[in-house]
Amino acid sequence: MNKQQFQYIYDANRRGVLHRLQVAASDVVEAVRLYRLWIHLSWRGEIGSTNRTYLGYSWNIFATMAQVIILGYVYGSLFSENPSTMMLYLSAGLSFWTFITTVFFNSFNIFINYRSFILARDTPLPMLIFCSIGGDFILLIAKLMSFAILSVIFLVPPNANTLLVIPGVAVLAVMAFPVKLFCATLGTRFRDLQFAFQPLSLAAFLITPVLWHRKFLETGSWVSEYNPFTHILEIVRAPLLGESPEPASYYVVLSLSVVVWSIAIPVYARYRNRVAVWL
Repeated sequence: MNKQQFQYIYDANRRGVLHRLQVAASDVVEAVRLYRLWIHLSWRGEIGSTNRTYLGYSWNIFATMAQVIILGYVYGSLFSENPSTMMLYLSAGLSFWTFITTVFFNSFNIFINYRSFILARDTPLPMLIFCSIGGDFILLIAKLMSFAILSVIFLVPPNANTLLVIPGVAVLAVMAFPVKLFCATLGTRFRDLQFAFQPLSLAAFLITPVLWHRKFLETGSWVSEYNPFTHILEIVRAPLLGESPEPASYYVVLSLSVVVWSIAIPVYARYRNRVAVWL
């Protein structure tokens, strides 16, 4: 670190907490104003991942359907469930679980992946978070196409409860931003975090009712009841299945959103000036 960089960090740390929070808030506002740029980058980054392939981004749809059909028959037999019902349950669960996993466990390297972009341009860092979220939603929509196709095949029409998926996804998006901002900021400084949390994603997957119903737990139901990922998944999967999410799930997810916002913004405000140095 040269003298100029050290002086810049020192001057930034001398400013008050309120000023840092104001600057962080202005970064978020400026990032929102650049929506055309991060939408374009999200689209190019996600769709471009399947360039020069015969099926293009449709691979995500077919891969999800193949996975759901196989697991639907297997788990339907294991749990004595109708295979078609199990396929729809798995399709909705796996689609949203992919989004949740990306948000909570695979966000530590966002700023690292955009290293050249950050060092070359004076761009608000939250814009890159929006870019990452945009790519996650594109993948989510592609995976949910498998659910739509299976619903048509099995003649399962939507009902009034299906509309509840809209506020559920909105809450999920509101929570995703601070979680990704927090993880990306710390992940830039502590490069081991992304590797430390990868095993935890598998553990979270196994104790969250993605492949199994909560009703199957005769004992140890606290594993799902006190698991925050259960409630996060509940508010978006239940409406797709024509059910109304439990009010407790909304309370848990909204409370978590308040907590992560109250933690992520101060952390980002405190260390925003150091991200470029850490890169």
